[in-house]
Amino acid sequence: MSNLGIGILVAILVVGRFLLRELRERRYAIGRIYVLPAVVGAIALVLIALSWANEPEARGVLAVSCVAGLILGGAIGYGVAHFTRVRVTPDPSVLYSRGSYVTVTIWVVAFALRFVARVGASGGQLTRPTHEALAFNAALVLLLASALFFVRYRLLVAAKFERSRGIATAVSAI
Repeated sequence: MSNLGIGILVAILVVGRFLLRELRERRYAIGRIYVLPAVVGAIALVLIALSWANEPEARGVLAVSCVAGLILGGAIGYGVAHFTRVRVTPDPSVLYSRGSYVTVTIWVVAFALRFVARVGASGGQLTRPTHEALAFNAALVLLLASALFFVRYRLLVAAKFERSRGIATAVSAI
């Protein structure tokens, strides 16, 4: 099986995972809600720093890609958060969320675009990426971190709004 075939197989598995995860209600501990975005963000910063230090000819691509990644990540995060339902409980340190088929579609389209962009930036070769492709991939990880951060932020905003209305247990679209 070629590298592209393996990549497509991985993409199908990731889509299936998103489908199952997004459509189930998930519990969030408020105190740890930013752990995953922080870890992904730290990985993005390390990749960006490595690309900046080791690929000086790709610094322009890296800078533009990072700005685009932050903006697109925020837009993706906003779209996902908008169609995610939040349920608050009497315990203020916990909230629950559940995605929809729209959120699954947004994540899948974002993942597919990322995959296509990655393959396109590397000239169709997943084994030996160019310098620009490495910088571009670092920015794509930043895009994911930005999207995750924005979704988590919007979940907290929605939960705070519901609690401010005096609702102990509610379901609200953001």
